[in-house]
Amino acid sequence: MFIMIFITACNSSPPTNTESPNSPENSEQNPPPGPNNTESSNSFEPYPGALAIPPTATPYPPGYPAPQTIPTPDPYPGGKTETTVWIVFPVGIQCEDADDGIKYKSEKEAEAGLTAAGIQVRQVTTTELMVCAACGCPTSAHYRAEINEADLNKANALEWVQE
Repeated sequence: MFIMIFITACNSSPPTNTESPNSPENSEQNPPPGPNNTESSNSFEPYPGALAIPPTATPYPPGYPAPQTIPTPDPYPGGKTETTVWIVFPVGIQCEDADDGIKYKSEKEAEAGLTAAGIQVRQVTTTELMVCAACGCPTSAHYRAEINEADLNKANALEWVQE
């Protein structure tokens, strides 16, 4: 197929133009394109008002109450005055029975334990961390909690570690 396309491309001859480019009929109908040739049959008008000056603001009439500005809601209340930190706690210890070494069995229990100690918890997730592969090392699964920095000492007392 490639050979057929190649042969067709090589054998085709360029189209022949029987009209002379300098004939008066050809030069009047289609002038040669150039930077000074500005006339064309496709001249366009800009849309209505495209060149108009933008409107000016109309002042409020006397005695008209000014519109109230609505304050933007803060999605993180207290976020500007309080800083948060992330703390982690291992789910378990390697080579130990699953029921013996687990202090918190779920994220909800971890959050409840922190809340019971008077710590305001923003969110709790579970994450995987790199740990040593030996007995007595923590498991790779860790609970991760976001708390206020002011509560960090309380969390450290519960054996949570700042990330």
